Amino acid sequence: MPYRRAPWTMLAAPAPSSNILRPGDHELYSQLKWLTLFRVSLVTVLLVATFGFGVSETVPTDDRAYQHVYTICLTTYVVSLIYMALLRWLPVGLPRLIVAYVQFAGDVITAATLVLLTGGTASAFTFFFGIVIIGAAGVLLRPGAFVFATMSAVFIVCIGLWELELLPEWDGLREYRFSFSPEIDVLIRPDSRERVSRVVYGVSVNTLAFFGVGFLASSLSENARRTAIAASAQARTLLDLQALHEHIVSSVPTAILTCDLRGRITLANPTALRILGAQHASVDRGDLALFDGKVIQDVFPWLRYPIERLSEGRDVMRDESVLVTSRQRTYLGWTLSPLRDSNRARIGYTFLFQDITRVRELEHTMRRSEKMAALGELSAAIAHEVRNPLAAISGSVQMLESSQSASDKDRRLMRIVLRETEHLNRWITDFLSYARPVAVELRPIEIVALVADIVESARADPSLAGAHIAFERVDPVYIRADGTHVRQVLWNLVINAQQAIVRKGHGQVTLSVHPNIATTRPEVTLRVEDEGDGIAPEHLDRIFQPFFTTRDRGTGLGLAVVHRIVEENDGRISVDSEVGRGTAFSIVFPLALEPAA
Repeated sequence: MPYRRAPWTMLAAPAPSSNILRPGDHELYSQLKWLTLFRVSLVTVLLVATFGFGVSETVPTDDRAYQHVYTICLTTYVVSLIYMALLRWLPVGLPRLIVAYVQFAGDVITAATLVLLTGGTASAFTFFFGIVIIGAAGVLLRPGAFVFATMSAVFIVCIGLWELELLPEWDGLREYRFSFSPEIDVLIRPDSRERVSRVVYGVSVNTLAFFGVGFLASSLSENARRTAIAASAQARTLLDLQALHEHIVSSVPTAILTCDLRGRITLANPTALRILGAQHASVDRGDLALFDGKVIQDVFPWLRYPIERLSEGRDVMRDESVLVTSRQRTYLGWTLSPLRDSNRARIGYTFLFQDITRVRELEHTMRRSEKMAALGELSAAIAHEVRNPLAAISGSVQMLESSQSASDKDRRLMRIVLRETEHLNRWITDFLSYARPVAVELRPIEIVALVADIVESARADPSLAGAHIAFERVDPVYIRADGTHVRQVLWNLVINAQQAIVRKGHGQVTLSVHPNIATTRPEVTLRVEDEGDGIAPEHLDRIFQPFFTTRDRGTGLGLAVVHRIVEENDGRISVDSEVGRGTAFSIVFPLALEPAA
């Protein structure tokens, strides 16, 4: 497949074609509105000037030429209102373009009438033709400019022919045609030899002027439109680039901060705000409220020395640091580099950083697993060396206890030895369960059925008598975990809950399953609650630590084993407790799809 450039890389605008140069309907409507306003303003000026001439002492106020000028002005007002109504009511497209041509044609006719009434080819108002041609060039470009330049030339030729009496003339026109310039009538008499040459000269000059104005105005108009189209394309490209830049900066998982040479922060992307604790800030373009009045060294104190090194000529600096906030310690891997403008001049610094806390935790977990693996091997050797003598001691003491020659005191001492031997054996078993790595096989498990099976087993177990166990079944739910490990975790928690109830003397143990699919990572929560005496607040942070126990005969490894198993199965465990009210353990596992049959 050939490589295709992305739209935002096409910075050079294509050469506008004739179709592109053609004005759009909205643009045409706007231009015609301004044209109508200009026409009305120009006619108003003409009306005021005519009235001023009419009230002067040198020109009679009842001259018919002035009356016709007034008629032209009034007609122009009425026709302009009609034009505006047509522009608003007509559909878009070709009808409005036709109205534009009709408007300019009417303007040419109005200019011709005014020129005819005010001196013909020698009239001072022939520039009205040029104004119409320039307006047509601006709105309709070169076609419109040459159409109305030709139309204006035709009218000026006809006026010249009328002056030479080669065309029939309106009765009475000669009587007031030179009312605005009476001296022209003296210069151009019917018997004057200069009559023909002056008329031909006026017609020729005006015709050349019309086409020259049309050519120049249309060229300038098309060049201006091409420039506007190219500028619009460049503006769209810049907007696309800006949107792309903002999207990349906003969505990149790396935190980005920029600052000026004084260290004042000028930009922060959402990832930076999230890492620094501004989860609820507006991050559309980088909400700098978090850094108001601060420099980057205030947020990251360790950057003072790297910025000094960069000022001395270094290009890039990389390192890892710890960011300590009121809530937590965050490990950051960061890169600091100069920020330059288009001239390669340094204008600030770019600070990129990532939260590598999870990586450090994984490294810590790996080191801990390695230690536990070594400890497991050592534990297996200890178990081999200790369990065999314990088994021999236990067997020998049992034989001595069953002997007929043993006294009651000897039997009592032997039972103490057997009890302590059993306790030592249980302690070694728990220690091995905690220290020795186990294989985890994650697969979909129907957790509701598994919990129901544990509840039935607990109800039937005589050693768990004394505590009522409740479980309300829900629809089948699947989690992704190791079934053997989940059963072991739940069984240990049920035993602890039953023991808490027995110590208190009354109460109930409740197991429940709560699926939660309204999050980005669907989960299932298992809860084991009891109505025992609860756990003291000072002990809550230590209950999952190895060898911590509040029971006289406890090993302190049961909950530590539970915590390790839950983590190895990609889950998490938490505890809520209130003294005198009871304890609730919550275990969260990822939700899994139902396995295929």
